[in-house]
Amino acid sequence: MPDPFYGPINANYNDAYSGDINGDGFDDIVVGSTRKNPYYAGRHVQILISNGDGTFADQTSSRFPDQPRSDLDPSLEGTGIGGGVITLQDFDGDGDLDTRRYTGHIWWS
Repeated sequence: MPDPFYGPINANYNDAYSGDINGDGFDDIVVGSTRKNPYYAGRHVQILISNGDGTFADQTSSRFPDQPRSDLDPSLEGTGIGGGVITLQDFDGDGDLDTRRYTGHIWWS
């Protein structure tokens, strides 16, 4: 598996969901994480696409590049500190899976 956004030691995995995001017949994984230190600071969604051989490629930068809550300053009030729940579903009815993280915002892929 690729390293998490906050690094292999500082990532706090909050939730994960699997589904065939790219339509190739293999389940892909969406992972939600925050930092361990400072605790729960920032939020990041990572998109891991199956290579079909048991390994995964991190395609977050091309599929979900704009994540303004990933690098929030934890010392500021109201910066969105905390975890969330990930779901994959066709929310907009276009036939492909969309990613939603229950943190007060909906993100479409």
